[in-house]
Amino acid sequence: RARCRPTGWWRPAAAGSLAAIAAIAALCPSGALTQARRPASGPSGVKVLIDSKKPRTAKPDSGLHTLEFCLNCPDPHLEGTQTMALGAVHGPTEYRVSGDLVMMVPNDIAGARLLNVEELVGRVALVDRGVVPLVDKVLAAQKAGAIGVVIADDGNCTDLYECGRVGSPKHGGFSGRDPWQLWMKVEIPSLLVMADVGDRLKRMMKLERIFIPGIGEQWAPSLRR
Repeated sequence: RARCRPTGWWRPAAAGSLAAIAAIAALCPSGALTQARRPASGPSGVKVLIDSKKPRTAKPDSGLHTLEFCLNCPDPHLEGTQTMALGAVHGPTEYRVSGDLVMMVPNDIAGARLLNVEELVGRVALVDRGVVPLVDKVLAAQKAGAIGVVIADDGNCTDLYECGRVGSPKHGGFSGRDPWQLWMKVEIPSLLVMADVGDRLKRMMKLERIFIPGIGEQWAPSLRR
């Protein structure tokens, strides 16, 4: 039986998904939510490949890279869809990382610690752009054990990957305005995709909206998968 504790709340490993977390957390102080512990659920079925190689149509110094993804397939490069994405100016420059895609919860990691750390280990994290600095999102995913990060834009980037102060192809990627020291600890690759690509990935992952007390509505794995 779930119960609140001074340092957070606890529930047995046999409990359900994030929807169950939301129901139990309603009984506990909102601050306890940051200490949630839960078993890892299965992967979403969506596999991605983050590649530092440039798309054929991109200039060598454009900051554009390649993201490939597929549903229930062993190799996104052989069977997946390919799209362009904006790479980080700082951090790793040569990479080729493939893994299952997992949505970070909270989706933009604003105001609370990650609730699904176990799910991120050895996988690629999907996170919404939001207001939290992008480097903080990448570092949070890296600390949780993720091997790469896909950042879904919130609609502020144009179709030409012009993302205002965040960056653009002509600026070599995103977060170029950040002091390079902020990225010194970043060891995993990250790509920023357009909002429509992020929405498509979420649909493929069969996510649903759930309400988590103290945080609000979040995308989380569907109970109907």
